[in-house]
Amino acid sequence: MKGRNLMDSTPSCLEDSGRIRETAPPTDASTPRRVSRPLAILMVAAMLVGCLAALGQFQADRSESPEPGARPARRDGRIVAGQRVDFITLNLPIARVEEVLGAGKIRPQADSQLYLFEQVGVHVATRKGRVQSILVQVPDLQTAEGIAVGSDVDQVLRSYGERYEYEARGSEDYWLHYWPQGIHFSVQGTSVTQIMVAPPVMP
Repeated sequence: MKGRNLMDSTPSCLEDSGRIRETAPPTDASTPRRVSRPLAILMVAAMLVGCLAALGQFQADRSESPEPGARPARRDGRIVAGQRVDFITLNLPIARVEEVLGAGKIRPQADSQLYLFEQVGVHVATRKGRVQSILVQVPDLQTAEGIAVGSDVDQVLRSYGERYEYEARGSEDYWLHYWPQGIHFSVQGTSVTQIMVAPPVMP
């Protein structure tokens, strides 16, 4: 077998005369291309629209959070005899209540402290830093039976019965104490003016 003559094979980049042939460089797909001006303007406009939309969403999210001093939202607005008013449960640390409602106005009592949360219409009596009773003074908190401040006393009697303790404060101003259930109604004339939730007390 004859050996191959190396001179017989001429590299493609050499001419027969031995000079280097000028060839065009291969096209690199990764070489950046110049973007046309209209396309660049369109891309910048799209980016601006996206930024404005994000800013609008951020401002909308901020508007959902209450401003300082605004009335906190109700959880379920339910008065549950002997247990709770909305999120405020009996024996809950008052610090937890203030985390949600802000600092209450403190009024000293004989053996306790009263916290006034006027922005939500609730007063909370405490002992040793824990909730002992809750007084409701606004109509947007109500029992499962629909009894609220402003309800007729007849509705109270139909729901809780006639086994109550009557405490008169005037000719048409009195309390109906339902001690075993842990709920008490202040009545003026024929309308409920206040509702108090406290621990049940057996006779």
